[in-house]
Amino acid sequence: MSETKSETVKITLEISQRDYDIISKVLAARGETIQDIIVDDLRSTIDMDLQESLGIAMGYGDHPCYDHVFEEEGVQV
Repeated sequence: MSETKSETVKITLEISQRDYDIISKVLAARGETIQDIIVDDLRSTIDMDLQESLGIAMGYGDHPCYDHVFEEEGVQV
């Protein structure tokens, strides 16, 4: 089993207090936080970039919808 590394990163959002309050309330009603959304978005972006990079490296083009190809190559996506 591989070891998981964790790192804390501080991200500063420059939004108005009013916008922050509204966003926080909407997300709280959904059981989410702004941090959840940021982390999910970052993971999604990193996954997309990784898939695209692997696709180019393996000669499958630069389109990010090659999950089945990666799985056939034994790469977890």
